[in-house]
Amino acid sequence: MLTGDLRPTRGARAATRPYRLLNASTSWLYPVLRRLFPRHTTTTDTVGRAMLAVTRRQGRGPRVLTSVGINGLAAQGAA
Repeated sequence: MLTGDLRPTRGARAATRPYRLLNASTSWLYPVLRRLFPRHTTTTDTVGRAMLAVTRRQGRGPRVLTSVGINGLAAQGAA
C-alpha cells in the first residue's frame, strides 16, 4: 500500500545521506506516481502551505495528517 511520497522542492534536501540517495535515485518516478496516485504524493511546498493552514485553524482539526490530509489542507489554504 502506498502511504505517500514527499518530493523535496526549491533546493530542499533530506537531512540524511540514505534519504538523499533514495530521492536522487527515484526522482524520475515522481511524475508517474503523481499521475497514478495524486492524493498520495506531495511536495515540500505543499507541506509548507498545509502548515500555514494548520496555524490558521489555531489547534482545531486533526493532530496527525496523512498525505491526503496535507494536500487537502494546502488546497484550502490556497483558496
